Amino acid sequence: MQRFEAMAARRAEREPAHYILGTLEFFGLDIKVAPGVLIPRPETELLAEATVEALRDIKAPHFLELCTGSGAVALSVAQRLPGATGLGTDISATAIALARENAGLSNISRIEFILGSLFEPVRGMRFDAVVANPPYVRSSDIETLAPEIRDYEPHEALDGGLEGLDIIEEIIQGAPAFLKPGGWVLMEIGHAQAGAVQAIARSTGALTLSRVVRDHAGHERIVIFRGPGGT
Repeated sequence: MQRFEAMAARRAEREPAHYILGTLEFFGLDIKVAPGVLIPRPETELLAEATVEALRDIKAPHFLELCTGSGAVALSVAQRLPGATGLGTDISATAIALARENAGLSNISRIEFILGSLFEPVRGMRFDAVVANPPYVRSSDIETLAPEIRDYEPHEALDGGLEGLDIIEEIIQGAPAFLKPGGWVLMEIGHAQAGAVQAIARSTGALTLSRVVRDHAGHERIVIFRGPGGT
């Protein structure tokens, strides 16, 4: 009862329930979550699902997840695709430590998690897919978020700059140099950003829109692009 009352008191202060419980189910995996690392959302399962679909017919796909956070996406993709290997990068040492812990808890050794900003740790490498759930909230909107998010989750995992597109643009501009022929770029975006994101991709001249996946509320949530050499 004392433990329950302590947990209830934390929740009364609007601390996210998953931080209090310490775990959540994500796309078939039990994922450990902790303060300092973004809590994976149900919408992000659509990103993992789309990645599995894109890589399903590749015998031994090798993929990169940027802004990996807890590692939930990379690990769930690896679980669904036994031949897949991958790398996850993040600027947060707390996130990388948690992702590595989740890899151990899930008994998945085919994903390596590396501390560093976006593509910096993987220069010279090429992948069948680049996957990301980047920060995409406009800076001016941070203070309007629910207290559970605004007061507890890491702002560096949320704040995407003036229009919420800073990190998205950096990923799209950089991704073609890290793709194998016909490789994929898959990203979760804000609910009203699909048009702007597609315009950024067109400006590269290297990425072609494959499809947009809507979330359960009907918002355009996952954008999927194909690199040169795809069919």
